[in-house]
Amino acid sequence: MENRQYIVMGMANGGLFLARQLRKAFPESRIAGIGSRHDLGRHSRGIDRFFPADTAEELRAAVGEARAFLNEGDIQAFIASNPMLEWLMEDCPDLFTVLHFENPAELYRQFADKEGVRELCRSCGVRQPEVYAPDAVCFPAVVKPNTKMKTLGLPKCKYVDSASSLEVFFRKTESLGLRREDVLIQQCV
Repeated sequence: MENRQYIVMGMANGGLFLARQLRKAFPESRIAGIGSRHDLGRHSRGIDRFFPADTAEELRAAVGEARAFLNEGDIQAFIASNPMLEWLMEDCPDLFTVLHFENPAELYRQFADKEGVRELCRSCGVRQPEVYAPDAVCFPAVVKPNTKMKTLGLPKCKYVDSASSLEVFFRKTESLGLRREDVLIQQCV
């Protein structure tokens, strides 16, 4: 049987499920898991070894250790969490050339661009919630960062029911160094 080697990056629910499925499909494979020290999958029997990474710097080290553990042969990597994707895209893009991913880094960048995805959906006839300008919002609405990645402590999605709650969100956004243009305001569905 072929000796398969995998790195699963992000060992919360998605990564844990993926590691278990890989183990079922390829029982003789070697699987390294990389994730937060708090991830559910850190003690999973679905992986052969867990490498903790809670920062971009630790991610770099964990990738090196995981590759060494797997003897640096042909290793297929999977990204199973948003924090891992953010660190790879923003802080460690060189790891895309070190690890083997089925999809190129540019594809991940495209999916991280919410407005670009909206345009693609619109061009294919897929309906989506209406987007509001900051001065023409129909409440209730949903606000979320539209910064291709790094949300810097903002929630992924926040319900706002008035102009004052929207203004509170904008102040938090600005205190984190983002602009109002970095926020997507959508119809609440």
